[in-house]
Amino acid sequence: MITEKLIPKTYFYGTKRQPLDTNYFETFNKPNVLLVDVNETPIKEITPTGIRTSDKEYEFDIICSPPASTP
Repeated sequence: MITEKLIPKTYFYGTKRQPLDTNYFETFNKPNVLLVDVNETPIKEITPTGIRTSDKEYEFDIICSPPASTP
C-alpha cells in the first residue's frame, strides 16, 4: 500500500523534514507517478536513460533527489 510506504518507521514523525504540501499523499496516487521503495529494491546504478534498481530499470527525462541526510 502506497501510504504505508510514505509513513516513517525508522524515526519519529516530525524529527526529519515534514511534507507540508497539501495533497502530498494524493500526489502518489496519480497515474503518472510511481513510488519505488529503494529499501526493498536498492538502486544499483544511474544509467544514461534513468535508474536501475535490483529488479528493474526506470527511464526518466529528469531525475530529482532531496539533499542527502547526514547522521
